[in-house]
Amino acid sequence: MLPDDARGRGARALGALLGAAVVAGNGRAGLVAHAAAVVGAAAYGDRVSESARAS
Repeated sequence: MLPDDARGRGARALGALLGAAVVAGNGRAGLVAHAAAVVGAAAYGDRVSESARAS
């Protein structure tokens, strides 16, 4: 198991690589679409977490 800081760096590096791949493969329109999907997924995840905590 890696320490928390090493896992965080790995996750950020992976996110940067995936973001670069999206831009290289799809251009600006693809980047906007993927960014909207990530924001939507994060918002939905927060809502699900809140409802799970409330029950």
